[in-house]
Amino acid sequence: MTERILLALTLLLFASGDQVQQSWMSYERLLTSLYAIDDTVLPSDTTFFEPGGCYSVYTRLATIDGEDIEIFDYANSPSAETAATQIAPDGYMVRTLTGACMIDYVAPPHFFKDRNLIVLYVGKNSHILEVLSNVLGSQFAGTQP
Repeated sequence: MTERILLALTLLLFASGDQVQQSWMSYERLLTSLYAIDDTVLPSDTTFFEPGGCYSVYTRLATIDGEDIEIFDYANSPSAETAATQIAPDGYMVRTLTGACMIDYVAPPHFFKDRNLIVLYVGKNSHILEVLSNVLGSQFAGTQP
């Protein structure tokens, strides 16, 4: 409940602020945009970083309809674009500086990108895919719905 109130207040803050197009997308701005479409969106306090891992960037979690989405937060749009080109079209391999990560997901992966964020949803929920597409545009890698 507290998370929903905080997210609603964040939404109000952004709605009343400058309407200037940002060159970056923050975690909070993404959640505000998602929440405007689906009020089941919840933030998470979980943040992790895996140096030398598949993505080598800070990752935050959120949920939509109780299912996790991973949000990879890059320093800028060119960094996110470079990272996106390292993800195989089917989403099951990520090239790294030292080789590649082969990933065996528990459900189909779906990758979306907007500015400096890459969002990964692993699942089959068509509603979640629709919400992500409405905010982030078409997925750039992963299993097509």
